Amino acid sequence: MIDKRYFGCLVRQREDQNTVQFFVFYARIKDIKEWAGIKRVEDLSEGTQRSFRKTRVRQIVRFLQSNPVNTIPNSLLLAFNPEQAHFIPLNIQDVLDSADDLSNQCGDLLQWGFLEFEYDPNTKEELRPALVVDGQHRLYGMSSYESEDLPMLVVSLVDAPLQEQAFQFIVVNSRAVRVSTTTAKSIIADIQEDELAKRLLEAG
Repeated sequence: MIDKRYFGCLVRQREDQNTVQFFVFYARIKDIKEWAGIKRVEDLSEGTQRSFRKTRVRQIVRFLQSNPVNTIPNSLLLAFNPEQAHFIPLNIQDVLDSADDLSNQCGDLLQWGFLEFEYDPNTKEELRPALVVDGQHRLYGMSSYESEDLPMLVVSLVDAPLQEQAFQFIVVNSRAVRVSTTTAKSIIADIQEDELAKRLLEAG
């Protein structure tokens, strides 16, 4: 077994104590791919992910290759199954001036600390401690980009049962709205249009 430990922030978004909390952190994408798995609907009866498309992975690699300043700020949404990870709070306030508000006015809904878990690198992908809820193609595409091992923002649901994972996947993927051509033209109207258009074309 391999032990992992990440520093980040534990957030409870709602006041209700039954709310599944988020642990938010940054990590290298190739590192994440070692322990984050996927349960696809086409492969498993309890799958919560759509089919894998190699074309989308290639598109992401091309996007990163097309311009050295292209970035993917979207977070990766993962879910740790119940009792798979353990949060250790850190009283970071002790090392800073007591007047600083490290919770950004979120009070006791936010805690800094470490998330610890272990994983077996030889286990099946669907049995890994964390599963992808949203972003499987970003995970595969960014980790396939050989020139860099990119840092990735991760929002992870902690102690999330299968029902919560399915709920979040459906909500996240049912609300995407494509940007219309008219809106896109309005956005870039007062920007360096030629440069932006060139970069968008290069990114596909």
